[in-house]
Amino acid sequence: MIRTLTLAIFVAASALAVPRAAAQCVSNGPGGFVPAPGAQNGLWPNVLPTGSLLSTQPVTVPAGASVIHSVKFALKHTFADDVQLVLISPSGTAYNLLQTNDGVAGGGCASDFFGVYELVDPIAGLRCLPVLPLPCGAPQIAPGTYLQHFGAWPNGAAGIVNLPLERIPLASGNWTLAIHDWFVGSDNGALLNWELCFGAPTPAPPTSANPQQCTLPASGGPFPSTGTSGNWPSTLPSAPLVAPLAIQIPASASRIEAVRIDGLQHSWLGDVQLVLESPTGARFNLLQTNDGQIGGGCPADLAGDYVFVDAVAGQDPCGNPLFFPPCPGSLLPQGMYAQSWGAWPAGTGGIQNVPLHQIPLASGTWKLLAYDWFLPADSGSFTSWSMCFDVAGSPATFCTPQPPGTSSGCLPQIAASAYPSLSGASPCVVTISAVEGAKTGLVFYGVNGQLATPWCATSSNFLCIKTPIQRTETSMTGGTAGACDGQIVLDWDQWQATHVGALGQPWTAGAHAWLQGWFRDPPACKTTSLSEGVELVWQP
Repeated sequence: MIRTLTLAIFVAASALAVPRAAAQCVSNGPGGFVPAPGAQNGLWPNVLPTGSLLSTQPVTVPAGASVIHSVKFALKHTFADDVQLVLISPSGTAYNLLQTNDGVAGGGCASDFFGVYELVDPIAGLRCLPVLPLPCGAPQIAPGTYLQHFGAWPNGAAGIVNLPLERIPLASGNWTLAIHDWFVGSDNGALLNWELCFGAPTPAPPTSANPQQCTLPASGGPFPSTGTSGNWPSTLPSAPLVAPLAIQIPASASRIEAVRIDGLQHSWLGDVQLVLESPTGARFNLLQTNDGQIGGGCPADLAGDYVFVDAVAGQDPCGNPLFFPPCPGSLLPQGMYAQSWGAWPAGTGGIQNVPLHQIPLASGTWKLLAYDWFLPADSGSFTSWSMCFDVAGSPATFCTPQPPGTSSGCLPQIAASAYPSLSGASPCVVTISAVEGAKTGLVFYGVNGQLATPWCATSSNFLCIKTPIQRTETSMTGGTAGACDGQIVLDWDQWQATHVGALGQPWTAGAHAWLQGWFRDPPACKTTSLSEGVELVWQP
């Protein structure tokens, strides 16, 4: 069906105009209908739909800007899953901004756009900032700031590249916001205007105070199965789910940092009690909120991956203290929470109320016990579980540059926020600091170990990584020319997720990667200089 749009849609969107450009935001790109009349469906992902909106505006990069900070747009469109936003640079390169369709034409997220939205680099989600992925489920997506999102888009399909905003090369000229509609048979909308915003790189996140090493997961299962409900707290429910996990405590570990439970589902939170049992048979509460309200208590659902940390000293990756919330309503969002034992009398049923950090370590078979206090109704399950321990130190550096360093006397340093994790338990962001300012640079890596080969005859830098090597994309270092205030930041997790088939993939627990930074330094030999290296070890 060919869709007919009316002026009413565009007028309705007129109340959504992006506010007047703030500092470092450039003009208001023109609006238009999405899609245009006569549009035809595409074939996800290789054939784009026709009738897409192409809104072009001339842009001069502001003085002092070193990265694209965000894209702001005022949009009305029913059924968000139909919409794909793409930013096209003056060179003609197209970069994904937002794509959630994943080939589900006419399906997926049914929430509506109606407001002013801002998309920022996904790395902002790791920077202790209140920025979230685009939500789905409510009738309308609340106006606000969200993370750039590629979904399952194959990098390079239809000429559209998955590249975080802050890594897109800067250029003055005509920039275009393209809005594609993947299901033109119904739903429509309009763009009123848009802005391209520039600034400095997002600051590096704090290095985690508690780097972790996690075990491989053990299988879970359904609960309850058979048995009786029990009599809180003196008589435990019979026949809990018991999930064993054989563990050899790492040599460098001194305490338990977290217990991770993946795929945890239950339709009544108040029924659930989760208990950790050590190889000695000692039992410790992870989660207990029933407090004797058999058949009552908190009715919220559990649905997702949950990480339980120390009840006293537990922190999120940004160093903020964690707690277990009061009954959250219909759903306890997946995420990190502190242990909670509610009103459980310590020692009852052999179950102690002890913070994770104080539980004695022991190699052997640990068990996760899942009790259900009300068998007549509601049930649950979990897919797998694992334990995480502290690590002696952060990812180690090697091959330190020697004075005099770069042509400006810089001695670039490299650091990783945490070891990368197959489960995503610890975000890994690599930051190279004290780099030549106002230059371009990149991170490269190898999987065959270290070396120390002089970069050239007159250089105090070393090539520190054995071939073959994999380069990441170039980016601006920011800072001031001739000063050592530049930096290169690589979201390691995001880069690996968007570069399927890159060197080292598929990664496995225990796999190593050696990383180093490269950047322009025209007066130096080879007109470039190198940073020191850092060694990453993949965790489960």
